Amino acid sequence: KPVTPTETFEPDDGKTTKIVGSYTVDGKDYTLLKGVAEMVANANAKTDETTVFYYSDGYFMGSTTEYNQHLATMTAVLNCATGFSNDGGFGSDPEIYVDKSNNFRQLMSDIGVKDEDIYVNDYYTTKPQSFSIGVGIASKETESGDTLVIVSVRSMNYEQEWVSNVTLGKSGEAYGFGDAASKVYAELIAYMDRKGIDGSDEHTKFWITGYSRGGATANLTAKRVVDNFDPDGGRIYAYPIAPPKGGLESEKIDGNNYGCIHNTLNQNDIVPFVGPAQMGFIRYGVDHYIPGSLTEEAANTPFDVGSDEYEAYLETMLAHLAAVSPVTVFDDYFHPATVNYVTGSVF
Repeated sequence: KPVTPTETFEPDDGKTTKIVGSYTVDGKDYTLLKGVAEMVANANAKTDETTVFYYSDGYFMGSTTEYNQHLATMTAVLNCATGFSNDGGFGSDPEIYVDKSNNFRQLMSDIGVKDEDIYVNDYYTTKPQSFSIGVGIASKETESGDTLVIVSVRSMNYEQEWVSNVTLGKSGEAYGFGDAASKVYAELIAYMDRKGIDGSDEHTKFWITGYSRGGATANLTAKRVVDNFDPDGGRIYAYPIAPPKGGLESEKIDGNNYGCIHNTLNQNDIVPFVGPAQMGFIRYGVDHYIPGSLTEEAANTPFDVGSDEYEAYLETMLAHLAAVSPVTVFDDYFHPATVNYVTGSVF
């Protein structure tokens, strides 16, 4: 429900984030902010692009098991901002990595996080290795008086870390993703200890995300947060984007609610097929396919390329992509395909 803007504030770089309306949950209005985030365009670009975002503390007042498209869109922006910034340049000079978290830091500032409450781990400020994982963690007090803990895994321009995408191991969760999730979870615990945040407190909420490799890491991290802090899943808003499969059915704890983990997927993306379901790997939570049928809590049905439903959405999808990035030319290159799996084991 839009209202007349009443206030603006200036982030450190001079860009203006404005109050443009309100976001209503259960009859209560929460401030709606509109701003501009810097994001990595692609691995070969020498500068970053910008995208508009809309943020509200109200996103974290609704049911965690209902897929919130507004929060999902804001989460996509967060993922883009958490990717290594290209503004720092390229090369092997360690100095270029020191400030590659600037886009994440700026976005956190824009949504009201104090500078002293923004943290990035050492892996985020150094040249990535095959075993490293960068993560940004922040926290803020929301309009409702809750503490929102934000965990965003670096998910783009991560260089050598791609190796862990196919490091599956011989037992347990997919090793590359599981090891990364354990590191992120350890960083989260250390951060909350430093800030005096009780993860089990009814007024502590979590916003957890990552994209692609970072999405699998976020998926497994969110599962750990459910198991250790909130078995009911009522305070966790986890929105991994395009996450590969890294979990196992046997790792789930009976009675725990993983329906707060919402995986956003495109069935034409090959990356989420890793690790193979044929080897027993799963994603925790609920899969939501875009484009696909509209649901809130249950897994939806993806639209096949060339289907009537897909064609009906195609013009709208291209228009939305153009709105996100007006300078990029988007074409539809998707075609029906068959995936043939190689059976057997390789050691």
